[in-house]
Amino acid sequence: MSWVHFQGPARDRGRAARAHEEYLANYPHDYAVLNNLGEIYESRRQFARADSMYRRSNAENPSVLTYGNLIIALLGEGRIDEADSLDDWADQHLPRGGLVQGVKNQILVGRGLLDSAEAGFRRNMTALRNPQARARQTESLALLWVMRGRLAAARKGLAEFRAMNAARTGEPSSIEAVIDDGMIDVWFLQRNARALARLDSAFAATKLPPPTADQRPYFDAAILYALAGRADRARAIIAKLDEIPDTTIKRSLKVDRHWAMAEIAIAERRPRDAIVEIRQADSLPDGPSDDCARCTYAALGRAFDLAGMAASARYWFERYSETPPWRPTEPRRDPQYLAGTYKRLGELYEARGDRQKAVSYYTKFVELWKNADPELQPKVAEVRRSLARLDVESGAKR
Repeated sequence: MSWVHFQGPARDRGRAARAHEEYLANYPHDYAVLNNLGEIYESRRQFARADSMYRRSNAENPSVLTYGNLIIALLGEGRIDEADSLDDWADQHLPRGGLVQGVKNQILVGRGLLDSAEAGFRRNMTALRNPQARARQTESLALLWVMRGRLAAARKGLAEFRAMNAARTGEPSSIEAVIDDGMIDVWFLQRNARALARLDSAFAATKLPPPTADQRPYFDAAILYALAGRADRARAIIAKLDEIPDTTIKRSLKVDRHWAMAEIAIAERRPRDAIVEIRQADSLPDGPSDDCARCTYAALGRAFDLAGMAASARYWFERYSETPPWRPTEPRRDPQYLAGTYKRLGELYEARGDRQKAVSYYTKFVELWKNADPELQPKVAEVRRSLARLDVESGAKR
């Protein structure tokens, strides 16, 4: 089938989609191809078209996989009530498994019912039979803890997830574990020296294989170096990757390179260059680079904020916060961005004199981090003081 070539390392989703469409014109009842075409549309953020393909696939051959995909597409469209109802139906009428049950917890996170989501992840960690599904629920729970500022529990959960994967695959992931831990240190705690020392040690002790289209800890390491203030080391990693002779692999890593270069530009206080890199990271000839619009919006908010362009920063941070959350408990998404976005939007709107919006976002931040670890409580106390000040100012005006 010709579309297999278009979905390889040198992928072209536009041509792959056309190949699928031409095939379906002759064989319209092929449920597997219908599902695969839905996944292509979804990766380009064409959620309504993906929705249509998944429904056609389920009409031919109902399955947990395709119903799970349909529920995710509905979430991408912002139709959370419909997604929730369909998930309940699928759980009652299809073979029980980790996919649909795991999606339920993502819906709960999207609704802001974080305690219920946490309980659901905990149940799945022990109830699901599939070891891969249990590992994914363990990771999701750990990332939910990151989102809520419970970093010590999150570190333990991520370590457990890595151990479960290593036991299942026989492939240890020491460098990825160090990167995950370092991101927590740098992003939330400003413990840059600790993260740098551990990452340097991991690189010295670990012989990483050459980069491939599916294995890219190098870019994650470059991003961590940039966030920790060592843009020079990040650039050195990128320079080594640029020496790869295989042009197919280099093309497949292009998006990750732009993300890394954006972080390097931010570290070097070049926000306008970062904006260019972020936009390039989110743009491929065949559409958006992936399904996570929120990731791009949060990154643009950071860059415009650094540039001192408050109106643009507010716009992009608000687009991030208002866009329907799609798989919110995944790495580099809401666990990393949500709390900081709420806090910064509160500050930006307070500076603008918009008390109502400032209070709204400050309140969301406090609610999210009210049970955060002690190291993060000073930030919560700071925002509580801002809320008290705004309340006093409002009372004075009345």
